[in-house]
Amino acid sequence: MGNVAIILAREGSIRLKNKNRRKINGISLVDWSINFAKKINFLNDIIVSSDDQKILKKYINNSIIVINRPKFLSKKESSSEDAIIHAASEYEKKNRKIDSILLLQPTSPFRSLQAVNYAFKKYNYFKKK
Repeated sequence: MGNVAIILAREGSIRLKNKNRRKINGISLVDWSINFAKKINFLNDIIVSSDDQKILKKYINNSIIVINRPKFLSKKESSSEDAIIHAASEYEKKNRKIDSILLLQPTSPFRSLQAVNYAFKKYNYFKKK
């Protein structure tokens, strides 16, 4: 069983073109999320789900697991929940079991490692009850 981070990065942003590839201080929004996930000790894998071929190609030979998200899950009206279920299903098809999912949205790049670790500690506490 494993704990995974899922990063959803669809291509078709309406208001801000290529939003997930935009850079803050020289680092793309997707990279902010990946770099943050790499600092989390309890994660077994990092999954990037996208329909953006540039994003998928960038991480294909990396330690990141890439999931090519179908177009019907990449529309502006598509739900994040459906995209997460798709990514988790594709991940588990490779005989990997998911115990917990941490969703890291590229559009929220500023996070607290302390807060995430605290939340995971609480999650485990209540999961055992």
